[in-house]
Amino acid sequence: MLASPGDASMNTPRRRWYVVALLLLGYTLSYIDRQLLSLLVEPIKRDLQISDSQIGLLHGFAFSIFYIIAGLPLARWVDTGNRRNITAICIGVWSLMTAGCGLAQNYISLLLMRIGVAIGEAGLPPAAFSLFSDLFDKEKVARATTLFMAGPYIGSGLALLLGGLVFKYFEGVGGLSAPVVGDLAPWQATFVAIGLPGVFLALVVLLTIREPARREYNETDSRYASSVPIRAVIDYLLQRREFFIGHIVGSSLVALVIYSHIVWVPAFLIRRFEVSAAFVGVTYGAPYIIVGVFGALAAGLLPQWMRGENPVQRIYSVILFATIAMLFPITLAPLMPSYELSVALLLASVFCYSVCLSLVPVPIQLLAPNRMRGQFTALLALVTGLVGVGLGPVLVGLSTDFLFHDENKLHLSLALVSGVVTPFAIFVFTYVQSQLKGKARRPVSELKGESNE
Repeated sequence: MLASPGDASMNTPRRRWYVVALLLLGYTLSYIDRQLLSLLVEPIKRDLQISDSQIGLLHGFAFSIFYIIAGLPLARWVDTGNRRNITAICIGVWSLMTAGCGLAQNYISLLLMRIGVAIGEAGLPPAAFSLFSDLFDKEKVARATTLFMAGPYIGSGLALLLGGLVFKYFEGVGGLSAPVVGDLAPWQATFVAIGLPGVFLALVVLLTIREPARREYNETDSRYASSVPIRAVIDYLLQRREFFIGHIVGSSLVALVIYSHIVWVPAFLIRRFEVSAAFVGVTYGAPYIIVGVFGALAAGLLPQWMRGENPVQRIYSVILFATIAMLFPITLAPLMPSYELSVALLLASVFCYSVCLSLVPVPIQLLAPNRMRGQFTALLALVTGLVGVGLGPVLVGLSTDFLFHDENKLHLSLALVSGVVTPFAIFVFTYVQSQLKGKARRPVSELKGESNE
């Protein structure tokens, strides 16, 4: 049941930040579960006899297309339903599906489990961003959001660090023998051990969070009794296309580069420098967490130091500068002759793209009306998922298999994708910023007013 507009149960700072902390933990677990596959590429390829292209499909396009398919209906549910319940259900689903990856005996069964992970994870960001917009005033929304956006960096780093340690343990004991399911290989046991704790978190969310009152919401008004028609959402988007479409396209191009690295960097380091998965987890995964979180937290502070007439202009200055700063380290890192130099440049790029991606959702929260906010967030996730998560890993895998014809030239594929796509992202963000500073200044001002209707 939705809280009434007068319900003050979530109005204390302690309760609001508790919600942020719990959802941050959920987002962290989602990325541990999502990125664990990247650490286990080699044993999965060996046991299931699959190629880099199939791994790219498994981690990229197949994952993202179902993330997208599930994202839109879940977002419409978020805009009118109980976001606490949606969050708990989604966490439970993806956690069980991650554990299910450990029971896969062939490529198809692993693919089906990954689809389940994608469907579950699709509901958390729209629900979280919608909750933050109702729990915090406009001055604190960015701070709550950028803290939440530290989750992918904590999760991706822990997927390498914690996943590497768990995998090393199961390698040492020869896997796992469990009732009913039988003997599991070390990589399968790792999926089971990493996935199941999320079920407990789903119960904690269900039992300890209360649905907050919606701002701009009047449950006695028939106009708010059902979701906004999709046509109205499309019209709203098209009327402000200079900003929204440019923002989504630029974000998608950045996501393409970032997710190609998230998926393939562990395998690249293992192949090129002949190190173990556990070594990569400790020497790259642990610093990844620190640098990524620091970048996400810095993203919440940097906009206030930038010039601009409104928060969106200041945020965009930071997004653009972070993308420009990312270009050279993310392109050159795979080409470095030593492990240390490569990791140093990779971590520099992690800081830059954590700043960028942490701020990407904030303009949607500030500019979209309450009853469209979840759907706009899902649209952003749809395009960034299709272009970024879907194409990024696949392009790298295809380049390795069909352009360079050698899996040991994975580093060239990573450099090629980064060096070609990042400049296009810079161009698009520059255009959007010019719109905000120039002739589009008035529409942005109007949007800020309309978001409070």
